[in-house]
Amino acid sequence: MQSELQTALFQAFDTLNLQRIKTFSVPPVTLCGLGALSACGQEAQTRGLTHLFVMVDSFSASGRDDRRA
Repeated sequence: MQSELQTALFQAFDTLNLQRIKTFSVPPVTLCGLGALSACGQEAQTRGLTHLFVMVDSFSASGRDDRRA
């Protein structure tokens, strides 16, 4: 009984989280620079998100992609 209850609760919370992810949107602005990470965190916090996945293409001190020759 305990196992079934835990599974049902997990599935319910997982469904709620998926719905939040589907409805989450940010303004159509590309954030550049180190302050962008901070801005993403602040935006997620105001929307009540506790976990945030941020994908970074590259970091470079010059602000340009140094992988290109």
